[in-house]
Amino acid sequence: MKLYISKLYIWFDKGVEPRIITFENNKVNVITGSSSTGKSNIYAIIDYCLLSGRSNIVYPVINENACWYGMEFQIGDKFFAIARKKPTVNVVPTEVWLQHEPFAEHFYPTVNNSHVNDARRELDKAFGYKSDKENFYRLCFVFNALTENILTSPYDFLNFKFYGIDMFENKKERCNFVESVLTPDVEQFRKINEELKDLQKKKKKFDNYKRRLEKETDGFNKLLAKLVKTCIEAQLLKENVKESSDEDQIAALKGILEENMIPKENMDECDKEFKSLQEKHSQISLQLANISRAKNEQQEYIKSLGLIEDSLRPVEVLYEKINDQGANMWTSHVISSLKSSLAKISSNKHQTEILPIVSEQAIQSLNAQMKSIEDRMEMITKQKGSLYQQVNNLRLIGFLESKVEELTQLWQNKQEKESKKIEIFVEEDAQRISVLEKAKEEIEQKQLNIKSELNECIQHIFDGFQHMEHYEHCYTKYEIEQERLMLNNGKSIFNYDTIGSQSNYMFLHLCFFLGIHRYFLENLNVRHVGQFLFIDQPSIPYYAGSENVKTTDKEKLLDAFAGINRFMKYVIEEKKEQFQIILVEHAPETYWTGENNLDYFVTKETFTSGNALIPKYVLERKEKNEN
Repeated sequence: MKLYISKLYIWFDKGVEPRIITFENNKVNVITGSSSTGKSNIYAIIDYCLLSGRSNIVYPVINENACWYGMEFQIGDKFFAIARKKPTVNVVPTEVWLQHEPFAEHFYPTVNNSHVNDARRELDKAFGYKSDKENFYRLCFVFNALTENILTSPYDFLNFKFYGIDMFENKKERCNFVESVLTPDVEQFRKINEELKDLQKKKKKFDNYKRRLEKETDGFNKLLAKLVKTCIEAQLLKENVKESSDEDQIAALKGILEENMIPKENMDECDKEFKSLQEKHSQISLQLANISRAKNEQQEYIKSLGLIEDSLRPVEVLYEKINDQGANMWTSHVISSLKSSLAKISSNKHQTEILPIVSEQAIQSLNAQMKSIEDRMEMITKQKGSLYQQVNNLRLIGFLESKVEELTQLWQNKQEKESKKIEIFVEEDAQRISVLEKAKEEIEQKQLNIKSELNECIQHIFDGFQHMEHYEHCYTKYEIEQERLMLNNGKSIFNYDTIGSQSNYMFLHLCFFLGIHRYFLENLNVRHVGQFLFIDQPSIPYYAGSENVKTTDKEKLLDAFAGINRFMKYVIEEKKEQFQIILVEHAPETYWTGENNLDYFVTKETFTSGNALIPKYVLERKEKNEN
């Protein structure tokens, strides 16, 4: 995607001449000069005018003197001119001025005509991000700036922190983002992922709904079938009830309870009568038990008298013959006494036998009362719960009482879930998932080739440099998971973890940024990343603020500039594409002009002798006003 910046504006107080820096397309636009002249803030202003959510513009001198910042640029074929009021320490203004033609010659922004979110959506569309995911274009700016604070870093090759974007806080999300941008058809890949995610979410939601409904339905069906089967086996329901609807079967079960349950008030009366009969029954049972025990004792008593009577029977014979035997007085007395005792025992035995303790009529009466009581108790039992007794083994009524309410609740839950509005996952959705998964798999297959193709492009830049000390014959390997470019000697599976000097890392960073843009040009038919690069001071490892640098360091810096120039030549002459580089430097103009002439380098500003990002006349005017 062509991204070409034509002008950068800093407006001061109204009536004060603004600072305007012009840039050319298809050139390396160099701004050189001394330290502390504001060169590094140029990209911070560019980023602010591209609608960043926070400001990286330094406050002293720069932001304290500026009132508005502005930029004219082109994205693809669409022209933009944006002006933003300067940020304060606590507030980044959300209003902007946006137009699609250059600012007039004496334009001074005083009002806003757009909200920053609306303006961002316009830029999103201009970069080709036709989606509801706002500000995607801002994520890709990490590929457009090789800033001073990462230029010589062994570990940071993309300055995620500069942009302050929440997604960049998570390493996994950063890696996924880089991989997605390097993937051909990144917008298509993103759309496929989003649609696939939505369909999978829809499927999961519908599957969960079906599982819950099946669980409710299964529980309801099992309980209903069990109750109906039990009642059929107990001959309380007919077999054909199974052919009825669920609702009718529930009604039939409830009908059984209604028909066979005794009202509570009747139940209470029955309980009282039954309790009274139990008490009478107990009393009569006790009487009959006592009579039976007395009769048994009487029989034993008569039996014992009979034994004594039998033992005394010989006395009668002796008494009759005693006179014939010539017994004396004492013998006659003993036998007479025994005969008298026998007579008394016989008399008692006879009287006991003819006089029973309780008459048979009384016993029969008691037995009749017992039978009457038992008959009444049986009748009450039948009245109170004959059904309970009939199916007691199956415990049906008690089971029905406890389960019919549960069955009703399950039925209501089932009806509620069946009537719930839910997006149905249909066969067409499943087919669409299959199509999307196949498309995603094809793009992911291309992702497998990303590293080799990217490394090939980076290697091409690397091979062009002459001053990578001790690593001239190495191979470049960008490790997405480690977020860094590394070198390998081609003989080991292990990469070099460190490569020494800042100079080597500066070259490595140039290789990465120039190589990745070469990759975009060679491998992506649709490119959303702007064909633009800001490079902040490649001379940092060498330049000490004057021409008096070591000869070898100067050669290294000339080598770096030559590599940048070769890249521009490749893009414009070989690929017939457009590209713009803005380069801020300490090194003097002689490094790319005269005998070191680099045809794509053009000096746009030299910040020396009072000429800085904030002009001397602005500072003098402010000082005069303060005095």
